[in-house]
Amino acid sequence: MNELFDQAGYKLQTGAKIIMGIGMFLSLAGCITFVALHPFGYEVTFPDVLVGLVILLVGVLFSWFFSLLIFGFGQLVENSEVSTSIAVHNYNRQQKNAEADDPEADKDSRQQQVFQKYMYWTCPECGTVNMSTDNYCTECGLKNKT
Repeated sequence: MNELFDQAGYKLQTGAKIIMGIGMFLSLAGCITFVALHPFGYEVTFPDVLVGLVILLVGVLFSWFFSLLIFGFGQLVENSEVSTSIAVHNYNRQQKNAEADDPEADKDSRQQQVFQKYMYWTCPECGTVNMSTDNYCTECGLKNKT
């Protein structure tokens, strides 16, 4: 089930590109259909073409705007995953340095380390810090053995 949500930012960005393409295609199809059906008379008139172009323009702008929002949200999700990974990695490095300097670390620090251990796991292959709910490394794809 977790694989469905892995790389959510990338999936949102890909979906935004697909939505943009479909929106442009449907806008063009709507424009052509409206002009071809020419509802204002039996011959294509200037108002028919004008309304068709408005349909095309509004459809393209609408699909562009909403795909831009979805793409931006995907980028935000992707950046937050990276920054969380970096923060956890830095935190783990600080904890290791603190242990090396003070082998008699206080009880709260040890409890926090135990808590961190169960929230994240570090890939032995590439060193990427992953969430404990990830079954595979988000960077190299190695299976979590814990």
